[in-house]
Amino acid sequence: MRQPSQDEEAARILSAGITATVKSLMTAAGHNITTLSEATGYSRVRISQVMNGHAGKNLWHLSMLCAVSRVLQTSVAEIVRLATGEPGASLETVMERVATEPGSPERLRVLIARMLSLYALMYAKPGYEPDAEGAYEQKFRCTPLEVKLGAPDFWTAFRSGSLSENEVLTTLWRAIEYAEHAGGLETMPFWVALKSL
Repeated sequence: MRQPSQDEEAARILSAGITATVKSLMTAAGHNITTLSEATGYSRVRISQVMNGHAGKNLWHLSMLCAVSRVLQTSVAEIVRLATGEPGASLETVMERVATEPGSPERLRVLIARMLSLYALMYAKPGYEPDAEGAYEQKFRCTPLEVKLGAPDFWTAFRSGSLSENEVLTTLWRAIEYAEHAGGLETMPFWVALKSL
């Protein structure tokens, strides 16, 4: 005989595990609910309902999970293995893969931080050195979302892979230099400098 209360509880636990896994992968990939909504085609409200569901309401549906796994460049099976804590499944390994995926928002973060750090070292500008908490992104206005909205031509070329990594690094360096000649990144947002090239 079916035991609905046990099955429903198991579904709630699995859904909560999937949510925790997806949130970690979203962070690694540089996504938030808005960008995930745009990339999956699901409304921001619907994604928020599932991600913030309580007491078994708004559990994950397979179609949404398939869309999320596509955007995060992993498989539904891998997300479920991570969510259930299956032996051999490593969240850190998947996060690293998602974070370093060419054209990903997190990869752009890594490259911007690398160029800022190099510029700070070469020109004795300690204020340009990225901090571990990511406050520099707000300070210099260089989040992936700001780059996407403010410098769409660069963003499209970066995401599509039509720019090699060396070309991306060169462009980011030129944007820092451009901002420097206009008063520095403290006065000119990074995305403005990037768009001006």
